[in-house]
Amino acid sequence: MLAKKIHTSGLVDFEDEKLDLHSAIELLRAMQPEILGKVEGLDSFDKYVLDYFFDGIALQQPKIVEASAQ
Repeated sequence: MLAKKIHTSGLVDFEDEKLDLHSAIELLRAMQPEILGKVEGLDSFDKYVLDYFFDGIALQQPKIVEASAQ
């Protein structure tokens, strides 16, 4: 429901096929103040879940797999 509320607000287009998980997370992190301020209908539980998400999410760099020498 939170994703639907964010999508409906027009801040993030979650239906964009070019938007992958990593870019969506990066975009959400960058837009945190706008999300909390502009998304209508967020109740205290929604804000708690969003705060928990933003506090706990960490972007990881893709692992580079080294070719084994044979």
